Amino acid sequence: MKYTFDATPDAPTHKKRQFYTMLGTRGMWEDGWLAAAVHAPFTGKGHFDQDQWQLYRTDVDRSESTDLAKQYPEKLEALKKAWFEEARINLALPLDDRSAAEILGVERPSAEPKRDRYVYYPDTAPVPEGVAVDVRNRSYKILANVEITDADAGGVVFAHGSRFGGHALFIKDHKLYYVYNFLGIKPEQKFVSSEALKPGESRKPPLGAPPVICR
Repeated sequence: MKYTFDATPDAPTHKKRQFYTMLGTRGMWEDGWLAAAVHAPFTGKGHFDQDQWQLYRTDVDRSESTDLAKQYPEKLEALKKAWFEEARINLALPLDDRSAAEILGVERPSAEPKRDRYVYYPDTAPVPEGVAVDVRNRSYKILANVEITDADAGGVVFAHGSRFGGHALFIKDHKLYYVYNFLGIKPEQKFVSSEALKPGESRKPPLGAPPVICR
C-alpha cells in the first residue's frame, strides 16, 4: 500500500480483489463491490450454505447501508464464485466454526516439550502463548517467591494473557489476589488471601497441583 502515501486523494486503487474469512464469516471485495456473509462464530452449527449473503457497492456506499443482493443477483453470484476461487488459493477451506473449547483443546505441534513445571524470573521478555505454560482445563499451582520491603507494597507478581483473557497474581491492599478470566467473560474467577502480607520474604501458593514458579 506504499503508493497510497504518494498518490492524490482520488487516485484509483491498485487492488483488484480483497478476500476475507474468519471464524466462518466471509467476504469478497472486487472493483468497488463487496459480498459478505456473517456466520455465528464458535457455534459448531455448520450449515454455512444457509448463511445470508449481502451485497454492497462500497465505492458509493462506504457505510454499507444498502443491501443490493436482490437487485443485482448476478453480481452477488459472481463475487461468491470469486470468494471460493480465493479460498482455494489461500487454503481457507474447509470452513471452521468449532466452539472455543473444541479449538483450544486440540493438541498442536510445538517446539516446546511438555513439562509439569515452569519457572519464570523477573524482568523476562513476554512469553508467547505457544511456548508458555498452558493451565486450561487442568489443576495447577502458582508459587511466587516475593520479598516485601514496604508494608504498603503492591503490584503484579505474575501475569499472562491478552485482551481475550488471561490470569494474574498480584498484591493489593496488603492481600494476595489471583484473578482468572476467559474470553472477557464476567465475572472473573477471583481468589483473595485470608491473611495480610507483611514485610519480609514470602512464598505463597494460591492453588493446588503442578507448579508455575515465579521468582
